[in-house]
Amino acid sequence: MATTAVIFLSVLAAIQASTKIGVDVSSLTPRLQRVPVLKDAPTRPQGRITEGKTANRTDFPHQAALVLDTSGFCGGSLISSEWILTAAHCAQGVGRFTIYLGTLHITQPENGFEVLSSTTKIVHAGYSSTTFHNDVALIRLPMSVSKTKFISPVKLPFKNQTDDFVGKVAKASGWGRTSDSVQDISDVLKYTELTVITNSDCQEVFNKEMIRSSVLCTRGKGGQNVCNGDSGGALVIPTSEGSLQIGIVSFGAVNSCSAYPAAFARVTSFLPWIMANTDLDPSKQ
Repeated sequence: MATTAVIFLSVLAAIQASTKIGVDVSSLTPRLQRVPVLKDAPTRPQGRITEGKTANRTDFPHQAALVLDTSGFCGGSLISSEWILTAAHCAQGVGRFTIYLGTLHITQPENGFEVLSSTTKIVHAGYSSTTFHNDVALIRLPMSVSKTKFISPVKLPFKNQTDDFVGKVAKASGWGRTSDSVQDISDVLKYTELTVITNSDCQEVFNKEMIRSSVLCTRGKGGQNVCNGDSGGALVIPTSEGSLQIGIVSFGAVNSCSAYPAAFARVTSFLPWIMANTDLDPSKQ
């Protein structure tokens, strides 16, 4: 009995020790789909999300950091105790996801964070790596996570399905690159405010075939935007009941994170697909 207890404690200690290992950002390739812009597309000088504000630990409790196999990096959002919502281009071809929840720093996670490993994913069958249509995927956690002040699911827009959100000021958060010339992702979670623009405005920059109704676009106020490593993360708007996710980071301009709009998968377009593949209950949102 004593021997069994010692073995159990040794295994438990090993598991706990392994969960305290942070991310080596220099070894990862941050993902973002980058596409050409149209000739004479209007530009507006912008910065990157990582030049935004540093988040407080309770600001984005839905935020997930995803290490893809051992070489890639994306963001994601916790949408229930067992499911992560992310971009299809973050999940396609990936065999294992290491998922960090409840932390601002990914190289040295804080107390109260969770790290889980999953091999269970659902990539939208209609995803196109050419047009980036249906850029949405789900990752199932190996166990339910408990809700805390640092870890909590985001709400989905079941009550806002007819809203295009144009003109709304939203927030994007992530550990994406600080500039086009910097290769590594950020250690600390940052966020920026972005304004939702019309799809017709977005079509002045990107090919019209790419900007269909299931895509949502934004521009940054005061020079902010998303960049490589922010892919799969949530675009949210504040409500009296908490953050409401309206977008999933999908793609940006091939030659600059900073000068052009960013494009997101529009969450309202994929609510039926999310419901069909998860246990989400709209009445509890």
